[in-house]
Amino acid sequence: MIRFLFAFVLAAAPSFAQDSGFRCSDTTVEFVPTHITYGSMAECSGTQVTIGSTHVEPVRNKCPQLVVVTPSHYAPKHSPGCNTDVRVASQSPIVTYTFRCSGHYLLMFRLTAECVMVDKQNLGTIPNHTTMPCGQVAVQTPTSHGG
Repeated sequence: MIRFLFAFVLAAAPSFAQDSGFRCSDTTVEFVPTHITYGSMAECSGTQVTIGSTHVEPVRNKCPQLVVVTPSHYAPKHSPGCNTDVRVASQSPIVTYTFRCSGHYLLMFRLTAECVMVDKQNLGTIPNHTTMPCGQVAVQTPTSHGG
């Protein structure tokens, strides 16, 4: 009889947990590497010069006008049976960089050219997630309002 009650309690435990309103999302995290997106490219090079039989051709570089960098982070991923939930642990900035081609001249001839960063701005943020065992509740400290 005791074995029967013990088996009944073990078999019924999952349904009691579900009836209490507790749900496990079975979500874990996966690593997402840094992603770099390049905007349109401008040619950034010096001037071709020919003097007699000597021909000087500059190195031809491409200069991105805009670069967006989304940092590496951990993103939620559904994983049945993992028995974990996720929460946001931190926020990481998504940054945009603006570049322009800058040259060095001798009279009217561009001798050298280089791609120079002229602006950096935060575009927004991306959440960095972490896992926690199902059933663990993140406790927030209540604020005191005085009085």
